[in-house]
Amino acid sequence: MHIKSVLRDRMAQQPAPSMKTLHAHGEAMRNVVETLQAVGRNVAQPTVFAVSNLAAASVLSAEWDEARRHLEALIRIVDLRGGVSTLDFELQRQITWASYGVSIVLQAPPSFPCPMYPSTRPFPLALTDDSSIRAWRTLKKFPKNSSFLYDVVLRLHQIGLATTSEFRDDVDMQAVSNAYFESQHRLLLLGIEQPWMGKEGPVDRVPELEALFQVFDHAAQIYLMTTLRHVGTGGERWSLRAKACLIGLVLSRIRAALSVENNYNVWTRRRCLDPMVWVLVVCIESCGNVMPERGWFLAELRKVLGIMKLKRIEEFRKTLAAFPTTDGLERVSRGIWDGVSSQ
Repeated sequence: MHIKSVLRDRMAQQPAPSMKTLHAHGEAMRNVVETLQAVGRNVAQPTVFAVSNLAAASVLSAEWDEARRHLEALIRIVDLRGGVSTLDFELQRQITWASYGVSIVLQAPPSFPCPMYPSTRPFPLALTDDSSIRAWRTLKKFPKNSSFLYDVVLRLHQIGLATTSEFRDDVDMQAVSNAYFESQHRLLLLGIEQPWMGKEGPVDRVPELEALFQVFDHAAQIYLMTTLRHVGTGGERWSLRAKACLIGLVLSRIRAALSVENNYNVWTRRRCLDPMVWVLVVCIESCGNVMPERGWFLAELRKVLGIMKLKRIEEFRKTLAAFPTTDGLERVSRGIWDGVSSQ
């Protein structure tokens, strides 16, 4: 099935908003429009905040066209004010995080510069060294010339280690929050710039390898969304409410890409099936026990583990250990193993 058909079906399955929701949405839009007409270029910060909330709410309710329109309006009013630097720092972070959700939906680049806390305590040296070693270990699981992944993989490992019991009490949460923003910013750019294409086309002219990097990019976005519950970044509600829409949309993209014939054969020959184990585990964990996609991803993981001839949980965990993880992800890995090895 073509990916556009999959996404069209996904959107068609979303429940229609209630009359109460529509009324509240209409009132909010009317107030924003009246305010903009009255103040012209002197847009107050509460108005900017309101529009960013409208964009975020549209993503969480799977109103993709509305989300796009609100993001366009947000960009215009920020420009009217004279740029994002005219906003309070916390508001810069609010609108940027809201815009990330819309960019994921549209598969578009970031709309605003990445707002970073200026003075944060560095990560502990042990965490920095460990994440660097792990990042290079991750790159070895991909085809050659994949160094463009290093920066984002390094930050994913830093986030994962920062949430573990070993480092949780010793890290600066503002530094962790910076890593979230940087990671999401870079993942959005990665999907647009597609550095794996090079000047001559897909890596080694093999389209299946292009799909490998795209799927990893999507799964890394889900990894960020589902690990938000471990840290205080100001975006916790995304991890609680996004499962039915934003994460579901990204899961549909991954499923469509993995359904392309011959992918696994090429990845097997190139000895790069390990990333698919991580991708599928991240997808299964994000589904919980309620999303219908869980069964499909479990079946795919069973297929991949069969191709790799992984028959013991120790081998399974060793494969996962080469990729970013959290205590929560490690805890559910046993249940996921039981789910795929029981049949």
